[in-house]
Amino acid sequence: MREKSVLNKVIRTIRRFQLLSGGERVMVAVSGGPDSIFLLNVLKELQPLFRIELAVAHLNHRLRPEADEEQRFVRQVAANMKLDFFTDSVDVAAMAEERSIGLEEAARLARYSFLRSALAQWGGQLVALGHTKSDLAETIMFNLFRGSGISGVAGIPPKNDIFIRPIIEISRDEVLSYLEARKIRYVLDSSNYDTRFTRNFLRHKVIPVVKSRFPAFEEKVAQFGFILREQANYMRDTAQKDIRELRKPAPEGELILDRYKLLVYHRAHRFWIYSTLSSGFEITYAKYNDMEYVLENGGRVVLGNGWKLESSEGDFRFYRNELKLEAVYEFRVGATVTLEVPINLELSAFEVDDGLGCQSKFTACFPKSAVQPPFILRKRVSGDKIRLKSGWKSLKKLFIDSKVPRWRRELIPVVADQKGILWIVGVAKAFRGNFKSGSLIKMEVKKHHEREFWIYD
Repeated sequence: MREKSVLNKVIRTIRRFQLLSGGERVMVAVSGGPDSIFLLNVLKELQPLFRIELAVAHLNHRLRPEADEEQRFVRQVAANMKLDFFTDSVDVAAMAEERSIGLEEAARLARYSFLRSALAQWGGQLVALGHTKSDLAETIMFNLFRGSGISGVAGIPPKNDIFIRPIIEISRDEVLSYLEARKIRYVLDSSNYDTRFTRNFLRHKVIPVVKSRFPAFEEKVAQFGFILREQANYMRDTAQKDIRELRKPAPEGELILDRYKLLVYHRAHRFWIYSTLSSGFEITYAKYNDMEYVLENGGRVVLGNGWKLESSEGDFRFYRNELKLEAVYEFRVGATVTLEVPINLELSAFEVDDGLGCQSKFTACFPKSAVQPPFILRKRVSGDKIRLKSGWKSLKKLFIDSKVPRWRRELIPVVADQKGILWIVGVAKAFRGNFKSGSLIKMEVKKHHEREFWIYD
């Protein structure tokens, strides 16, 4: 009767979190341990109900002498159930050393990479993982102690991309009772008892002490995780809508939000905006405070995994690489200069007889007699000054007064002739005398590729 109750709990989990709709091809990740063997047997029993096809996948991490024997064991389990079997082996220790990461992280990366590859080879839609309610409680504690944000403290999601966790509401005790009642064999991974690993330390040293005082610990912590995840999902959906409103055009691979609009949001809601847009970096409480500081005060902060954040004027920019206008171009009247990367700009210079169209932000006109070609198109350099009608002004002061974000200042082209700076493109034009008629040198810029970002977006 108890076994039927466990099966019903798994069915409720599948339906509650919409893990299966029916008819999917599901690859089951099986290590050979009790949790994954339980998962495989339960899904085999529920196969007719959900009309699913099953296959088995096993990765040999080559970390222990018994790893090869476990690989053979899982192969035989799959054969006994007449299921397709996919396996591979990876030297996780070498991988960890090569990437300068921990063994646990290396094993996780290798495992997920293998499972994605095996699923594609089989032509399946989903991978079932054997995480239990006990794993969920351990993960919540682990992430809480290491200072994770709300999403991390919510623990393991029941579904994430192609990965589903049908036994996430089943405790480890229930797993062992089911296997014992049915006399189902499994193997024990000796490394799971090595308390040098943080998760094992929590499992064997910390949680038993907590459960001795609070027997319902796992159940309550898991419930907390599920509630927190539902709230997190709701806040993320709301944040996604806000991000669409806040988003500004940005170079490829970058994200820029409107800083002034972002400052209007409540600080607590900005956390969800940061968490939702993050890619490859984790929003811890400390990092969240750093991001809030640069939002309010300007500046830069390193986010991790190659990502950085810069807050300047109206831009709140997430980026990996510094962008600069490095090349120097010499040109004359009648020429067109193209700068595709990184500013997507096309500049032309030609002679005209009147000043029509010279007042645009992206055009500049000068008396022919007041300029001295050849012209130079370059980036700004230290000490640059431009002569305005009101007098001389440094480019640094000009950019600050014009509220040009700091990162864009490195990309705004400067046009000079042999006498000095003529034009800070899109920002200011030098005063070279008044003109009403006569020959003029007109310069104008436009997007080179209409659909791509350019520096003035």
